[in-house]
Amino acid sequence: MAALSNVWTPSLKAEFHQSVAELRKRTEVPSEIHDYRSLTAPESHGHVLSFRDELQIADGLAFLSHWDEGADRVSTVTLQEHPGGLTVLLACNKPPDASIIRSLEEVFTVVSYYVSRRMSLQSRVR
Repeated sequence: MAALSNVWTPSLKAEFHQSVAELRKRTEVPSEIHDYRSLTAPESHGHVLSFRDELQIADGLAFLSHWDEGADRVSTVTLQEHPGGLTVLLACNKPPDASIIRSLEEVFTVVSYYVSRRMSLQSRVR
């Protein structure tokens, strides 16, 4: 793997980024819309959230994360459900503003509070 680290030279990196910038100028249009929601949802074995719920949450969080217009400002969200909770991964091609991160943290704090509260009430009913 050490041999590959020398492949990405400063001049190749600059050339690559210049090519990407030129391509962006030519194609300032997003890709075609793909209707992934009409596909058959996979089984949610052992998960609390259904596939459709995960899609809806991820889409909502990606929308909230999109802080500026333009094809160079893309945000995507992936959810990873595990026994201890839910991990939310936010990926952006440009770093989001700190206010976006703070706002998402506030959303998660509120959601966590109500999930904990509901779980507490459910455990008392049993």
